[in-house]
Amino acid sequence: MSYVRQKPLGFNTEAVVMINAPADSLNKMKREGFKQRVLKIPGVKQLSYCIRQPLSNDMNTTNFSLDGVRNKDFEVRLSPVDRNYFDVFDLKIIAGKLYAESDTINGFVVNETFLKSVHLSDPQLALGKIVEEDNKKAPIVGVVKDFNDRSLKEKISPMLMFSREEQYYRAAIKIDNKQIVPAMKEIEALWNSTFPSAVYYSAFVNEDIKNYYETERIMGVLFKVFAGVIIFISFIGLFGLISFVATQRTKEVAIRKVLGASTLELVRMLNGSFLFMVFLANLVAWPLAYLLVSKWLSGFAYRIEVSIWPFLFAMAISMLITLVTVSIRSYKAAVANTIDALKYE
Repeated sequence: MSYVRQKPLGFNTEAVVMINAPADSLNKMKREGFKQRVLKIPGVKQLSYCIRQPLSNDMNTTNFSLDGVRNKDFEVRLSPVDRNYFDVFDLKIIAGKLYAESDTINGFVVNETFLKSVHLSDPQLALGKIVEEDNKKAPIVGVVKDFNDRSLKEKISPMLMFSREEQYYRAAIKIDNKQIVPAMKEIEALWNSTFPSAVYYSAFVNEDIKNYYETERIMGVLFKVFAGVIIFISFIGLFGLISFVATQRTKEVAIRKVLGASTLELVRMLNGSFLFMVFLANLVAWPLAYLLVSKWLSGFAYRIEVSIWPFLFAMAISMLITLVTVSIRSYKAAVANTIDALKYE
């Protein structure tokens, strides 16, 4: 999960809040005025009207044609956003330019995955090609660097980004990290006064993205708790078993001690079989653990490779705990009074 939390997604997630933008005809007329007043709030850097944040499971895909040739291999994801969207989320244009701001489609910006899907290796070759979707034609005017548009369980979608005001249902607002709290209060107050008939809703992008992995986070916590309980019970049992074995071999230990065995040799004798059993248990558990982890990771399109180091670390920890647990009881048996052990013989 640390990989999921730390992996760069290809866009800015910090201090960006998504708020709803009423889409009825009356409130649409108020959007530009609302935007200009929001931009005057201290701490607000930029505002963009859009359909969704960059990473979202809210899918809207369609078939398309490229230069008059109907594509049958895959569907493309549609993302209506204004020009400021690229600034708010720090999306990088690697070829061409942004489309002009308009109520209707006048140009498309595609991502790198789109180019790979239509077998174009050079972004410059895509510029000027005509894309048609839903009976609307426009040229490709720019190429944006790939960013993760869905959970890391999924691969990046081929994408068309364009201007279409009628589909702007959200506003993304970029805020200065140091002024988030006061800026949010002013934004909410301004929104409520501008759109009194609608219900205000806001969510920070980074917090929303964390929710995509809430199930895995809970699973991780539960796994740690149950693993801790199992380890505790296991070593309580191990301590009981070594206590039983030490009691059974009390006379043997005493005789060996009389014959000159040192305390270290006696502890080693009692510990040896237990350490060997734990070692064998690790060898049996490794393949099972590897298969289980590999199957779980296969659910993620972006994942780490399973290496041997976690298994070696787990074995070292289990061997160390076994050594400490068993040695405490073994040492007690090794230093016991020899006379007490042999006085009835």
